[in-house]
Amino acid sequence: MIAKPSGAGQAQAPVEMDPAYAEALECMQQGLWDEAAAALEKIDARYSDSPAVRALRQRLALHLSAEDTWVNDAGSRLPPLLRPRVVRVLVIANLAIYLLLAIGWLVGLWSGVLG
Repeated sequence: MIAKPSGAGQAQAPVEMDPAYAEALECMQQGLWDEAAAALEKIDARYSDSPAVRALRQRLALHLSAEDTWVNDAGSRLPPLLRPRVVRVLVIANLAIYLLLAIGWLVGLWSGVLG
């Protein structure tokens, strides 16, 4: 006869039914990463080999990694060298001058062909 391992008589509820799991999901949806990590610590002890807990932990690690690498001034796509207003004004003025020169060259070219 095969003996049952200890604790095999009690069925463990699925991790998705655990209130701490729901709390971790809710915290992650709200961007409360520290609270989500605390809730995951609670359920990690009970469901250490659960694929759902591992997936949630990986999602949390991904979000934390992305938040750590996020630059606060990422709203500007310009390189740091072009961010000062004076540099931008000079670049735009330079482009306008080159555009006027190109138009003048084209007008001269076409007036020689037509005239």
